Amino acid sequence: MARKTLATYDASRVIVTLGGYVLDGFAKGTFIKVTTPTRYTYEAGVEAGARAKNVDVSGQVELTFLQTSDAHGKLHTLLTSDRGGNGAVPLIIKDFSGTFLMTATTAWVEKEPDYEMGDTISSWSWTIAYDSAEIYAAGN
Repeated sequence: MARKTLATYDASRVIVTLGGYVLDGFAKGTFIKVTTPTRYTYEAGVEAGARAKNVDVSGQVELTFLQTSDAHGKLHTLLTSDRGGNGAVPLIIKDFSGTFLMTATTAWVEKEPDYEMGDTISSWSWTIAYDSAEIYAAGN
């Protein structure tokens, strides 16, 4: 039996760009969470079931940074520019140690963090929304 190749994941090789800004300073643990839409809804009947295609292809990305990251200033700039309705920008998330690639031509800051401060470094999470995205994820 052939031996499988050893896969290696390197979190420092995951790059996020939003509106031309490279965002870094991520917190430990889960620092990127991509939420995708449900493709179909299912309804069970008495004798048979049916499914309906969901045409909504929008979703969200949650990005979590250390409170000391300069990404907060960049994201706040994007949030402020969107007050006039022109803050929709491209989003790219790429794992250079694996195969994950997400591109969205229209994304925006949907929600700024709930800010917490204490006697240790906190993590602050931003919610980015997108109207549609191309996602390729085949592992590492």
